[in-house]
Amino acid sequence: MLKRLKGDALDIKVTISTKWKSDLFRLTGMLGLRIPCIYANTSPPEIFFVVPSSYAGNLETRKLLMIMGGREAENHWTGRISIDNKEISDAISNVLSIPSLVLDAAFLDTRSFKLLFRLNSMYTGKLTELIESAISDGVPLDIEYLGPIESPYDNLDAMNRIIPLSVIYFRIDSYMFKKTSDPNPLGIPYERDRKFTSLSDRLQFVYHCPNAPEQIDDKAIVETVPHLLYETWIENPFLTFIESKLIEMKILVSNYHMAYDGERIYVEVVLPTTFVGNYLEFLSLSADRYQEWGALLFGVYTYNQQRDLVKEWAVS
Repeated sequence: MLKRLKGDALDIKVTISTKWKSDLFRLTGMLGLRIPCIYANTSPPEIFFVVPSSYAGNLETRKLLMIMGGREAENHWTGRISIDNKEISDAISNVLSIPSLVLDAAFLDTRSFKLLFRLNSMYTGKLTELIESAISDGVPLDIEYLGPIESPYDNLDAMNRIIPLSVIYFRIDSYMFKKTSDPNPLGIPYERDRKFTSLSDRLQFVYHCPNAPEQIDDKAIVETVPHLLYETWIENPFLTFIESKLIEMKILVSNYHMAYDGERIYVEVVLPTTFVGNYLEFLSLSADRYQEWGALLFGVYTYNQQRDLVKEWAVS
């Protein structure tokens, strides 16, 4: 895995939960298992989910999956459903708007929908204020955990316990950034995390830049933590082409982490192992379509293999 910033960057992890009347909870109740999801911050918001085929053998489950737009693949079902409770979707959108906050993962259990975040401790007061305001308005929203992280991988470790994850690495040439709306916004090396999934051609990222200049002139770049964290929207046709294919197939990607070293941008994709073949297919299609981006695949590993490597870095 790409090394990530520690300490004062995104130093708090949060789990919030909510529930509403939905076939999703009927499904989790029938199956009796946690279901990994992607929360798409659209209008209305949508949830993409995956269910192992071994749990979808009976007719009632299959009918329910089909009602929710289920698609059957070789060893799993995928589905996509909108959140039709405006109070809940508005409350979640407000949380996602918090500066520095990154949505790492989401899942359903038998009773609730859980979202796992990281953010900078500078904004924990804002988070609790929004949650308390939502609760006072009658929105069923709860903070299940709020506290310091042990590592930037805590939330992904939690998802890996729900569904086996893998990691894909590729790189693209940075000179193409100048020809798109994905320029280097800070003019220096950086790390960045996808803030949330939006199903849009515009992708929002949180940038980690501990060596940022004193002044940023680009008004589209928001400094969220002085000289450390920034946010902005970008447009990157290479990445959004892949994303369009993922959406079409209802495929989950748990996390996008990227690093720019001054010459190239390195991309780390964390996703359920069952979707690795699909992602590699879409990556190849995008590389053929946008050959000038010079995409190069250089690694596919299980999540556990790469976490063991990260642990070695931590003690070296």
